[in-house]
Amino acid sequence: MQFIDIGYVERNSVYGQQFVLTMPGGYGVNKGTVQEAWKQVHKNWPNIDWSVKQTAETLIGGEYWRQRTFGACLAMGRCIRFFIAHDMLPKPLQVANPGKKGKRFYRPK
Repeated sequence: MQFIDIGYVERNSVYGQQFVLTMPGGYGVNKGTVQEAWKQVHKNWPNIDWSVKQTAETLIGGEYWRQRTFGACLAMGRCIRFFIAHDMLPKPLQVANPGKKGKRFYRPK
């Protein structure tokens, strides 16, 4: 899948009508957040140290991550999982700790 192939749905919210990417579990991530996560991952990609396991925070960039609210970080983490599940990143990744709740770690396939 490519980034332009992502299917957004229109949803009513307290903020009005928004386009969202529906995630497993019924979570919806705003289109702007998905686009921002995509941009930040590609901006940070050359700086990633592949000798260690990565998290959504390290893939997005620690400095950028720390400036976001808790809810925004959760949404971006869901975006990272979506990108990885659909092999959308420049290097195929897999979850290093499947089945674990909380912070996921990623490594190259």
